[in-house]
Amino acid sequence: MQLLAVFGKPVLHSKSPQIFNTLFSKSNIDAFYTRFRVESGHEVVDAIRNFGIAGANITTPFKEAVLMCLNSVSNEVMTIGSINTIVFKDGKTIGYNTDYYGVTKAIEDSGVKIKGKSAIVLGAGGAGKAAAYGLAKEGASVTIVNRTLLKAEKAAKKLGCNFAPMEQLAMLLKTTDVLVSTILPDANPLLGITLPSNLAVLDANYRTSSIAAQATEQGCKIIPGERWLLRQAELAYFHFFGDWPNIETMEQALLNAKPANPDLLHCVELENKSIITSQKSELVIPIDDKTEMELVDILDEERSKAFGN
Repeated sequence: MQLLAVFGKPVLHSKSPQIFNTLFSKSNIDAFYTRFRVESGHEVVDAIRNFGIAGANITTPFKEAVLMCLNSVSNEVMTIGSINTIVFKDGKTIGYNTDYYGVTKAIEDSGVKIKGKSAIVLGAGGAGKAAAYGLAKEGASVTIVNRTLLKAEKAAKKLGCNFAPMEQLAMLLKTTDVLVSTILPDANPLLGITLPSNLAVLDANYRTSSIAAQATEQGCKIIPGERWLLRQAELAYFHFFGDWPNIETMEQALLNAKPANPDLLHCVELENKSIITSQKSELVIPIDDKTEMELVDILDEERSKAFGN
């Protein structure tokens, strides 16, 4: 049985396992997809190698941290500077980015044509850079707005788009067609700003965010963050298996997705890795050299983020 996983910190909230495991079941693929909680980019790659993980998705905060830990990366990764998909084959790790595809396909799915549109991307981290790359690639005029202006400037110069400080956000939004937010769900630099009624808003968070709530209240067109998740997973699946998945099956899996089972969270030693597939682990924490107290703290954090206090 092939093992695949999503890596993050936190990661128990991820709905990727529900999508991929449904695809495996419907397609009779002998594989299992779970979640791995690690503490660094190096730990991501170590776990992939040690546990024999054939394919991995990477989420916050490791999309940039894993970049220098891989054997090779694709062309779009060289430009974007972040990775969200890793294939482990013949002893080599290969990094890809499917976020840019997820963003543009999600927007197009909503009926918005990207070419010729004016777009703002909030955030200049891995997801923000991928969003800016995808939008620019499809013909939009893109401005990256970030709290740290120097970071926005550096990303914009590499991606061939514009950048601006947060202080200019209200002015820029007056002539903006598409807003993509990649910032934390509780952060909202739009407070006090009246959004254009024709604005289309895509928030990377598929949990409730302050920006999405405000945009909904002000009558903007809302593009669900789950659509981004679904579409990036579609291209990731292609990288894993060399074939395109059934998008309708993925949509149904996401619609019916249930929260992770809190009784199937496992701290695993390498020699006992078979427990992952035999017990269908919802979350795996490699023990490595972590103390018992450290493992307890990690489990508590994951439960809190996924299920609340």
